[in-house]
Amino acid sequence: MTVIAATSPRRRRTDRAMRGLMLGMTLLALVPLVLILYYLLKQGLGALSVDFFTNDPTGRFLGDPGGIRSAILGTLVIVGLATPRSRWRC
Repeated sequence: MTVIAATSPRRRRTDRAMRGLMLGMTLLALVPLVLILYYLLKQGLGALSVDFFTNDPTGRFLGDPGGIRSAILGTLVIVGLATPRSRWRC
């Protein structure tokens, strides 16, 4: 049977310090991500309406840009064409 040597106190301290540093840096890196998501949700949720999903895009950059109906329909067509026909038969 092999005996595993005990870990030195110095190595345990270094490990705890590096784990703490990694946690701190991870939390620091998440701050901009959370701020960006908050901004996008705050600005974007107000634009959601029935008209947004049922109108075509107008092509205007200023004013009312229109909706996303053509994008939704195009996605459904592509998915329908990409679905194997063998799964349609029972």
